[in-house]
Amino acid sequence: MTGPEKRPARCLRAGCLLVLNAAFLGAGISAIAYFLLDPVRVDRPAPLNPGTNAIWIQHQWFAGEKDENAAQALGESLQRLGFRYLYAHVGPLNEHGGIPPYDPDPARRFLDGVRRSAPGTRTLAWLGGKNKAWGGKVDLTDPKVRLAVQERCRELLALGFDGIHLNIEPVADGDTDFLDFLGAVREAVGDRILSVAVMKQKEWAFPHGWHQKWFWGSEYHRQVAARADQVVVMAYDTAIPLAKAYSWFVREQTLRMTQLAAESGNPKARVLIGLPTYDYHRLTHDPSAENLQNGLPGVLSALQDRRTRRDFFEGIAIYAHWVTSDEEWQDYRRRWPPP
Repeated sequence: MTGPEKRPARCLRAGCLLVLNAAFLGAGISAIAYFLLDPVRVDRPAPLNPGTNAIWIQHQWFAGEKDENAAQALGESLQRLGFRYLYAHVGPLNEHGGIPPYDPDPARRFLDGVRRSAPGTRTLAWLGGKNKAWGGKVDLTDPKVRLAVQERCRELLALGFDGIHLNIEPVADGDTDFLDFLGAVREAVGDRILSVAVMKQKEWAFPHGWHQKWFWGSEYHRQVAARADQVVVMAYDTAIPLAKAYSWFVREQTLRMTQLAAESGNPKARVLIGLPTYDYHRLTHDPSAENLQNGLPGVLSALQDRRTRRDFFEGIAIYAHWVTSDEEWQDYRRRWPPP
């Protein structure tokens, strides 16, 4: 029916939709104007590169595909650039908590080469894996898997690694099984370095839970930081298409994550901000916006904000060494001059 008695209701609905559309349009225009006209400023006095940055390096170093001279050159060059931590890939964890077979001799030569050429450098064994709860192989709930991972950690530390860098993905916000798994790794690592790659921080919630494996709330971040020496924020794969928007996002991650580390109750917790140098396009990554060039100004801006807990900031973490171009290294030296 479309008689006269229906017209007031239809007019009311049309008016409400018009107001809502105008509100959303106004908010969108305001956001675009902010990001296009008000960039993250870096023209104020900036903090110095602390020389305690981190970088992910590929499996071939651990596997002995590079000789000891190459390992020494790697250590020297990265130390000159202000890197203290190398996350060396040692293989993904399998369903039993193990890693692919390896020859310990070339692994020791690699570690010795880095140690001799860059004595202050700390090389951590990068243990990755996909969470079984999200279709992967690593069952965080299985006590046998946890025991096997503990054994792998002790073996790698005995081999000469300075610590463990753990990267299990995805992990949902509030996952207590991951906290227990992390506690087991902490027990095996002891007083060596335990570094954990963590999801991005959020202060909001969607009505659906799909975002929980990409963003964590404040309380969960505090709980993870309470168990680790390093929390390395994977501030990439954000699907942000605008350069200035990405700079702002990195700024907010740096500011808030240092606050959460300070609130964790762990005085040893330190934050590193992971920035990407890979250039392939996908749904969650636009390399024209999400890159080192736009990420570093966000870090610098946050470090110039008095609310940022700079005493809990360790540096940036570059993902990854094998895809960082000469141009990106030049930009790194310009925006984040080595000490």
